[in-house]
Amino acid sequence: MSGYGYREAVLQLDAALWRKRVIFDAESAEGRAAADAHQVPIELIVVAAARIAGHIARGEVEFCPAPGLVMLQKENAAPHG
Repeated sequence: MSGYGYREAVLQLDAALWRKRVIFDAESAEGRAAADAHQVPIELIVVAAARIAGHIARGEVEFCPAPGLVMLQKENAAPHG
């Protein structure tokens, strides 16, 4: 495996493990209590973690999640029916 291929594989593994840890923490009793206290749906945390993990997997060291998170909040607030 080339140096670049190895780095890419490590980034993808790190991103996947990070995403799983965030979701596990968010779905715990303490995580749900914190989310409720801040009025943030668990589903929003899961989607945000997946998007951030995508940036991690691509090796991006700087990104601004704010525009995407605002969009996610609006999507999550929209009535489903």
